[in-house]
Formats: sequence, C-alpha cells, structure tokens
Amino acid sequence: SDDAVTSVENYKSQFHSAINLVDFIQNPLPPLPLKNEIHLHWLAVNGCQPLVHENPSTLIVRVEDQPTSLPKEMQQLCARITGIVLAVDEASSHSPALLAVYNVFASDAGLQPLVPYFSRFFYSQIKANCRRLPLLKTIIRCIGSLLRNGDVSLGFHLQQLLPAVFTCIVAARLSNSPAEDHWSLRR
Repeated sequence: SDDAVTSVENYKSQFHSAINLVDFIQNPLPPLPLKNEIHLHWLAVNGCQPLVHENPSTLIVRVEDQPTSLPKEMQQLCARITGIVLAVDEASSHSPALLAVYNVFASDAGLQPLVPYFSRFFYSQIKANCRRLPLLKTIIRCIGSLLRNGDVSLGFHLQQLLPAVFTCIVAARLSNSPAEDHWSLRR
C-alpha cells in the first residue's frame, strides 16, 4: 500500500511540477507531426463506396450503365447477368443460365447494391426493345424474381420499374408479328 502511495506521488510530481514560463518560452518548439494519427472518411454513401484512395480499390469501367463504384466481383456479376438476359431468344428462354439468373434475383441477399443498375437496365431495355417479345418476357420474369426476394428493397427504384412493367402491359404492339403470343406477357 505504501508503494502505491509513493507511485502516485511520483506520478503527480513528475507531471504537476511547477514550470518556469520564461524558460518554457525561450526553448525551441518541438517539431510538428508529419502525419495525422487519426483520419476519418466515409466508407459508403447511400450504399455506394466513393472512389477515394482510403476505400478498397475498384475496377473502373467506362460504360455508363455499368456499376463503377462497386467491387470487381459485383461488377462481374452485373455484367454476366445482363449479358445472359440480352442473349435470350425464343429457343433459350428456358436455358440453365437464365434459370440461374432468375434464382439469383429471387434468393441472393447481396443484390441490394446492384438494384439501381438492374432497374435502369430493365427500363432502358424495355424502352429500346419494345418489339422483342422473348427479351420482354425475360425482363418481366427477372423483375418478378426480384420482387420475391425478401432481402432486396425496390422502393427507391419503382420510378424506373413501374413504367417498364406498365409498358409491357398496355403497349399497343409488343411483337414483330401478330402471330406471336404477346398476351402471355401481358398476364
């Protein structure tokens, strides 16, 4: 116990001793630190990582509709899914790759960062390919799969998804030929 009291008194005398201000002012100042010890930055803003040097590196793709602020793996997933969807035709509408895409949309919990890119992709493809019935059916089925995914919130993207869906329901003509079954898309 006496050792503890002596330690406390030594500590107090070491840091609380009287300082002569004249000597303190005449001594040179210590050098300034070169680096900040603590540096704060935003890791993510609205679900997207900003392209700053503190964040992990990302692959920058110079395509407008590609997710450039996402990790490389998510960019590859987005590119692969959009490639499979765009390659659809009447013969491949039930291909294993397309069924896997539907499964990813319906069950993958990590799709939320990609939802803005997919909703923009769906909207632009329906707008540009209003007469390509197999693609329209595939996109509507993808949107339906996304709606079934309980881990994905589509609330902020309805302004892009709903016009696309309504176009497929009320458009005057959705196919190149009147013989094509456009009613199956409208149901």
